[in-house]
Amino acid sequence: MSANGIFYRPRPVPTEQNITLVDAAHGGQSKEDPTAWITQGYVAWFLLMNAAEIKYLCMLAYTFFHGCKLFGSLKEEHSIPYKFVRMIFQCTGGGLLVPIFINAIPTVKSTPFLKAAMIVLYEAQRASVVVKLTSAAAKAIPATEFAFPLFGPIFCGAIAGCGGGFLPFTKGLGPIENGLAPNMFSALVAATGYHLFMNTSLSDDIPYAAKKAQVVIGCYFIVYSLVKELDLVKVFKGSSEPSSEESKSKKE
Repeated sequence: MSANGIFYRPRPVPTEQNITLVDAAHGGQSKEDPTAWITQGYVAWFLLMNAAEIKYLCMLAYTFFHGCKLFGSLKEEHSIPYKFVRMIFQCTGGGLLVPIFINAIPTVKSTPFLKAAMIVLYEAQRASVVVKLTSAAAKAIPATEFAFPLFGPIFCGAIAGCGGGFLPFTKGLGPIENGLAPNMFSALVAATGYHLFMNTSLSDDIPYAAKKAQVVIGCYFIVYSLVKELDLVKVFKGSSEPSSEESKSKKE
């Protein structure tokens, strides 16, 4: 068996040479791409999910993360079919783990380092979903007032990145009654930025513009979610503020 795994299918990462060839094929002139660094390196390779193993790992983390949130909020008297349907609504895919079935929070989430790793995998998958469904909506929805459909694809992309927060439909507008949740806000920002970037002159003369935008969105999702989930703002504020003993010694 290969050391890279049975599902490994190498896909070349864009280099300066093939970027020049692609640009020459489209524009008729060869020139360097100043944004080529976005799709180069292991970070871009991971966020673009260019290997099957990365896709499967991100899908597992995506399902696991949603399951932890869902089963921690359900009541014990809820029936098994109800829990199962809710799980399907919350997650796209299988791979349910035993701690999720017994309505318990897995111990791995109590470790900040493992929780951060799960967040990275989850957000990489969410970025892929937002990009794909925003692009699909832009192709399916016809333009009316503007040269390209404006609000429809942004709305669809924002909904795609919410992780099924509006399902089941019995919730109504309850999920946004007290404002947008962090995942809803980040999905709305990402869908808006991606759609406007891809359908305006901002993406002109940029090879692999969609992939580069996905890398940027993936980085944004990861950083935003790490700050929110791990409460890094309070951590940094707490480390910068002097302790009570230090403040007393200064007063003395």
